[in-house]
Amino acid sequence: MPKRLPHSAENPVAAKIRKAIGAGPTEPVACTMRPRDRDPSWPEAAKAPAGFAEFGKLFELKSEQLTALGCGAWDGGLFLFPVEWYDHIPRGFPVESISVAIKSFIPGVTPRDPGFGMLAYGVRIGPALDEEE
Repeated sequence: MPKRLPHSAENPVAAKIRKAIGAGPTEPVACTMRPRDRDPSWPEAAKAPAGFAEFGKLFELKSEQLTALGCGAWDGGLFLFPVEWYDHIPRGFPVESISVAIKSFIPGVTPRDPGFGMLAYGVRIGPALDEEE
């Protein structure tokens, strides 16, 4: 459900947001957030791989196989992990985020914030896309 941005006269922060986005003081402005849950038409998350070596084997799979495990395709090469896998990702495992940053996974530090039932990182099996594409 979209949230309505208050009119400028109702809230000084709303006034600043309206100015920043070029909206008038009473113009309707709504914001929405991405869904947290997986779309019901998508495959359910499979049991997470067990351990560092098993997670490493994900790099060898084809896109269809990763999708069948419940991973979500981000850009054709990056497959996002199901949120259900968070507690099973090994400490130090290299994950690539949707912002193309590769970092070592650290439980409790690496964010768990789900979107569409996926984490914002996973494994890349294809080439990175150029920023201009």
